[in-house]
Amino acid sequence: PSLSHWVSLLVTFHMVVLAWIFFRADTISDGFFIVGRIASDLTGTLYRGASQLETLVSLCLIIILVVIQILQTKGVIAFSSETSKLPRVIRWSGYMAILYGLVVLGKGSNEFIYFQF
Repeated sequence: PSLSHWVSLLVTFHMVVLAWIFFRADTISDGFFIVGRIASDLTGTLYRGASQLETLVSLCLIIILVVIQILQTKGVIAFSSETSKLPRVIRWSGYMAILYGLVVLGKGSNEFIYFQF
């Protein structure tokens, strides 16, 4: 991919993140306050979770997903199991790891996510 592809990818990502801030804020002024604090208040902690361990696990899982996406783009990992070049044992080990992660790391709430807005 060219440089313009990567620049447009980064711009789109940051625009979506900025939109999420305003989507979650109670008011527009709260959104601008949050954006201002992100750019100016660098004295807080670097993690935003229940613990540093939870943040580290989340970052590792995100990195794994990005690597999988890159491997899918390059054709090493197929988008469907029918055309996958990986052995069945490795594919099913990955499926079980994902299922285990959902069960162990998932939240046990029955509340629909959008009810909190």
